[in-house]
Amino acid sequence: LSDHDTKVLNKVQRRAYQLDMSLFNCCGIRVGWSSVIAIIPESFSVGDVLDAFMALMVLRTCREVQGGLPKSVQAKMVFNIIMDFGGLVPLIGDIVDVLFRANTRNAMVLKDYLHEKAKKEAR
Repeated sequence: LSDHDTKVLNKVQRRAYQLDMSLFNCCGIRVGWSSVIAIIPESFSVGDVLDAFMALMVLRTCREVQGGLPKSVQAKMVFNIIMDFGGLVPLIGDIVDVLFRANTRNAMVLKDYLHEKAKKEAR
C-alpha cells in the first residue's frame, strides 16, 4: 500500500472504532458513539440522521484513496449505511445499529479493496 492509502485506511479504522465500539462494553458487546447518538429521543430520527451523516463522513474519507474508490466498492459501503439506517424502526433499529456496525464493515471493505489493489499493482 502507498503511504497515502495507508493513512486513509488508518483514519477510517480509527473513526470506525470511535463510532462503533469506543464507549463501553454492554454484555460483551462494544458500543460506540454511533449507537448512543442514534437513540437520541428528541425528535423522530434526529439521532438516526446524525448517525447516517457520520457514516457518510467515513465514506467520504474512504474516497480519498489514490485513484479514487470504484463505484462497486462505494455501492457496498452505501448498502451498509442504508442497512444501519434501519434505526428508523424504534428499539429494533437501535439494536440493529449496535450489532450491524456499518462503519466497521466499511473499514473492512476498504481494507479488502486496498489489499486487492496492492496485489494487482505488485504484478
